[in-house]
Amino acid sequence: MTDQGNINTSRNPSDTPLFSFGIISDIQYCNCDHEGSRFYRESLKKLTSCVNELNSKDLSFVVSLGDLIERDFTSYDSVLNILDQLSWPVYHVLGNHDFSVTDQEKTKVNSKLGISDTYYDFEIKGYRFIVLNGCEISLFAPAENTKEYRRAQLLLNQLKVNNEHNAIDWNGAISMEQYRWLKNRIKTSEEAGEKVILFCHFPVYPKLVHNLWNYKTLLSFFSRQEHVVAYFGGHNHHGSYATLKHTHYLTLTAMVETPDKTAWCTVDVFNDRLEVTGYGREKSRVLYFIDQ
Repeated sequence: MTDQGNINTSRNPSDTPLFSFGIISDIQYCNCDHEGSRFYRESLKKLTSCVNELNSKDLSFVVSLGDLIERDFTSYDSVLNILDQLSWPVYHVLGNHDFSVTDQEKTKVNSKLGISDTYYDFEIKGYRFIVLNGCEISLFAPAENTKEYRRAQLLLNQLKVNNEHNAIDWNGAISMEQYRWLKNRIKTSEEAGEKVILFCHFPVYPKLVHNLWNYKTLLSFFSRQEHVVAYFGGHNHHGSYATLKHTHYLTLTAMVETPDKTAWCTVDVFNDRLEVTGYGREKSRVLYFIDQ
């Protein structure tokens, strides 16, 4: 399915969404000079405007797709002070830059974000939302010289041997334990007649250098699950959109990019589609559910 362009604002008033939510990705704030197209300080002004706009809407929740900060643990305070002004619950997804802190501070990231489980799910009106932790196996989340760090090194080295396009140290993977949990939650959702929407910092489709290290495993599984309707990711600052089988894969553009143009969206949820309303550099799209 292709991009449907801007949403038709002349919608029949009776055709109201079941509920709506907001998505923000790659704020990447720090009190530091810009590098290339990334304007780190300007993210706070963009985020403040975004929060004010989100508070004017009727939402069930807001998702941050990760990379709240560029670096430095103290950067969290500035970002979270603004996000705390949201009128809606905020669900955090862990990104690679969220761990651009000292090894001692890495163990404090989850509690700083109010995360008890790094991958989790919740349900609203027949939709199951699943948050994945693509930082679980990585070179940035665990401290160096730990068994978790060495496990990531082994996986990355094997990907390099196989000349995989995403064999890059700023990507990550989910563990087999998380994968088993994911399969169980999706199976349970199918039995309950729920549709599934996933969030992860790392995209899995289309083929990008930013892909999750074990994206092939997830794609193979999702392609057999007709009730998995959408996967939202970040990490690739330019964004991307594609479909595979019955699933829409939308990677959001990064808020940190450019000195003055924002990027975020809201999503209206219907029985047969998702209507994405983009702001700033994020495009608006209608994602109709695909029958296979």
